[in-house]
Amino acid sequence: MNIPNAFSIILSVSLAFSSLVFAEKLIPAGQDTKDPVLFSIGPIGVRVKADHLAPRHPRSESSSATVAYIFENSLADKKLRIGDLITGVNGEPFENNLTAKLAEEIRKSEGGSGELILNIERKDKKKEILFKLKKIGTYSDEWPYECEKSSRILQDACDWLVEHQQSNGRLEEGGGNTFVLSSVGGLAMLGCDPERYRRPLKKLVEFHVDYLEDHTNSEGHYENGNLELWSLNYAAIFLAEYYLATGDKKVFRSLEFLNREIYHRQFHQADAAAVAHATALRKRRGDKGEPVPKYWFAHGKLDTKSSGYLHLGANVANACVAWSLLHEAGVGVDLENFEATKDYIEEACTVGTMGYAARIGQAGTPGDAFGRTGTLGIAMYLDGNRPEYTLKVKGALNRLYPKHFYFSHATCVMGKAWGVLATAQHDPELFRQMMDDCRDDFDLLRLSDGSFVSNPVPKNLHGKLDLLFGGNNQKHRWTTAFNALIYALGERRLRITGAKY
Repeated sequence: MNIPNAFSIILSVSLAFSSLVFAEKLIPAGQDTKDPVLFSIGPIGVRVKADHLAPRHPRSESSSATVAYIFENSLADKKLRIGDLITGVNGEPFENNLTAKLAEEIRKSEGGSGELILNIERKDKKKEILFKLKKIGTYSDEWPYECEKSSRILQDACDWLVEHQQSNGRLEEGGGNTFVLSSVGGLAMLGCDPERYRRPLKKLVEFHVDYLEDHTNSEGHYENGNLELWSLNYAAIFLAEYYLATGDKKVFRSLEFLNREIYHRQFHQADAAAVAHATALRKRRGDKGEPVPKYWFAHGKLDTKSSGYLHLGANVANACVAWSLLHEAGVGVDLENFEATKDYIEEACTVGTMGYAARIGQAGTPGDAFGRTGTLGIAMYLDGNRPEYTLKVKGALNRLYPKHFYFSHATCVMGKAWGVLATAQHDPELFRQMMDDCRDDFDLLRLSDGSFVSNPVPKNLHGKLDLLFGGNNQKHRWTTAFNALIYALGERRLRITGAKY
């Protein structure tokens, strides 16, 4: 995820929904940018605009919606047109229940005949457009657990990722200097069916091993880009899960390397270079009076030219998840430092909420903190030895649950997955409520080809950057991988989804 490049792209184009912002596989809606609030309506394959949309929520109580985006090669391609007004479904007009009714009828169709009719108006003429959806059954009461439909959705998403895998195994489109997507996609395939995806998993593993070796500098450290730690943490989580599931000793050397590199990027009070780094960053940012934090991680390299900043946040929690899995895999993790890191988390995140900045006593706010706290929740689940603090994290997840899964910035998609995974392990009752509350959201963000998309909404928390994260092809893959990881909960094949090796 190259943030500087993302901003340069956004600054180089207007904020219109244009083919420059969205991938070439999307048919652009034109120049209607005054209030470009769009949301997806599921396997039909369109994004629509309505006169009502709940704040930061892909749910509309409108009674009609205008087609504003059509996914190429979708069910809607060549059937619907930009500007079509959708007024009902299966002969029933919407009555201030647009998204709820569409989601309900889509599920009925997928669990029955597969037929779904949209009632539309096109140039003042009323039409009925028939769509043939995949017949994939109905959700079980405990979905995604014990649920054939959930297993099918997971498999379809993984198949879609495999179709978009590069010859070298990588899932990211083109180059770039991060490979978080490849790690998450690998987790989804491993969590779905390791035997079915044996070949693409092997390619993914080989890509990780080769990429780490190819980007090791003369001092023996990984060096590539400004978001190095994200890639290292996710690579460690994926390769450790892979090793625990398969026992493939070919990856063990990479696991040891990742262990050392994660430690190398951690701040320690006695580390002069780290103190200089923290001092330079604080001066550059104008921070005053903030104590230099212990046991934190920046985004990237630990030097004064790094783009990283004084984050506690997900980087510390991700590192703890990685170290737990690496330790379980038999890697020589520095357990004294590991325990001290978790001690510091308890000191900083006193109420169990993992926020963004490295501040003692942080409380966090609803929204993004749900995902960061979710990562901490998985770390505590894997730890298993801090019951009192784990209860605080459970309480924080309950407080921070946003009652819906909102739009498309990377943090939201990533956080959605970690928040759900952690809630599944710590609070089954809340998890059940969460999945049922958000069932429409899952179904309306899923296309007929098995992939998932996000809703680009520039007025959401993260502003105009969502145009990029919500729309382009790279984030199409990103969103598919993280949603697949949620559905992988039902298979219980990963440690982070509840597997016991």
